[in-house]
Amino acid sequence: MLLQHLLSNKKNIYALLLLLFYVPLSALQLGDGSDTCLSTPMKVFSNVKSVFPSEYSTYVITKDNSLWVSGSKIDIPNGSNFDSYGNYFQQIDENVIECKKYYGGEYIVKVTGELVLSNITGQKILDTEVLHVSVGDSGDVLYIKKDKTLWGYGINQNGQLCLGHTNRVETPVLIMKDIFDVYTGFSTTKILTLDGKLWVSTEEGSVTKIADDVISITEDMFVTKDNKLFCFGREFFGRGGLGSYSDMNFPITMVMENVKEVSSSVYHTLILTLDGKVYSCGGDGGSSLENYSSFGFIGNGFFEPQNRPVFIMDNIANVAVSDFTSFAVDNDGNLWAWGLNNDNELLLFY
Repeated sequence: MLLQHLLSNKKNIYALLLLLFYVPLSALQLGDGSDTCLSTPMKVFSNVKSVFPSEYSTYVITKDNSLWVSGSKIDIPNGSNFDSYGNYFQQIDENVIECKKYYGGEYIVKVTGELVLSNITGQKILDTEVLHVSVGDSGDVLYIKKDKTLWGYGINQNGQLCLGHTNRVETPVLIMKDIFDVYTGFSTTKILTLDGKLWVSTEEGSVTKIADDVISITEDMFVTKDNKLFCFGREFFGRGGLGSYSDMNFPITMVMENVKEVSSSVYHTLILTLDGKVYSCGGDGGSSLENYSSFGFIGNGFFEPQNRPVFIMDNIANVAVSDFTSFAVDNDGNLWAWGLNNDNELLLFY
């Protein structure tokens, strides 16, 4: 049973290989100059407009639209070690409004609207007139253009491209029109149309409407126009803030009121209220061997899971998470970070 669990996903397999052929690994993705996990917020950068964390690296866009990064250059072990940007933020591009990471590549949206794929082979322009890009865990890429159309391509294994099938798509195709936002994550895609309707992909590749009057979406959570936060679908690790750690399906259930935005990963969630307060929940892995909150990403100073939202800090303008890290940008443009900062810790819990 233990071996079956360890081989249940790609991250566990990587960890087993590292245990057999051990080398020291440090992602250094918090950008604080260390390789130590943080259980409370630490100020790590300034003059920040937005932050886009991936599992082992963190991308920051400053107020002058410069792109900065810390951590690993790829999101899987490369040969015998990680190729790292380092444990301090360094500038890698300019005139950028968004950056999303997928393993060996970076999907960059430029101020001019170009969607650029940057990797070890160089840079390639994928499309123009782009406003926003979302990259799923399986490598599916969906993006919104300035005319509010939704385009995408990728593996499409679970129908994440919302094209009515599960066939691989090699080049970008038109998916829907009148789109406000898109989020593709662990296994499904959430699409928010301009009229506030929230659509979710099915395993067959179709979409179904689950809510109206929505203003913000993330992994299995959304915020409505009256600033209520709702959770739906699989609630596991306590990330939904509903008081349970069970891996089970929940109907659409309200979590909190007075919410501005939410950012959620597979393992935890950050909630930002209208008055700038940040709350956190999640982190339970279902056993003493899988206490993911031991990486510190809850942020309350305790390495323990939380199945209800707990207060972390205030005076915050926006929040973002990856699977094991948490970030908040305050009203003065300072970036605060906490959570996993050294991949050696991953070997203890996979």
